[in-house]
Amino acid sequence: MLDGHQTSAVTHRSIAFWFWHHVSARSQAVIFYTMTYTDRGQTDTQSTTFGGQTYTVDYNYDDRGRMDEVVYPSGKKTEYTFDDRSSLDTITMPMATS
Repeated sequence: MLDGHQTSAVTHRSIAFWFWHHVSARSQAVIFYTMTYTDRGQTDTQSTTFGGQTYTVDYNYDDRGRMDEVVYPSGKKTEYTFDDRSSLDTITMPMATS
């Protein structure tokens, strides 16, 4: 946990947190974190803003409400498939690059 302060706001479809951390006498780090939700109450997006840059992860679901894709800030995706009984069948993850 940061040794600074936290503020939060909650609505029926989102939650947001602001953290600020006193780094030195002249600067502080501010982190803004928010999550949004689908009508079904599933996570829709998670966004983190730090240093003026926002990084968002998107979660996508199939018609049966199963998470079938996660899209990272880089645009890379993790995909999930399910068998006929809704059991997780495969996970396809992005390849790491150096």
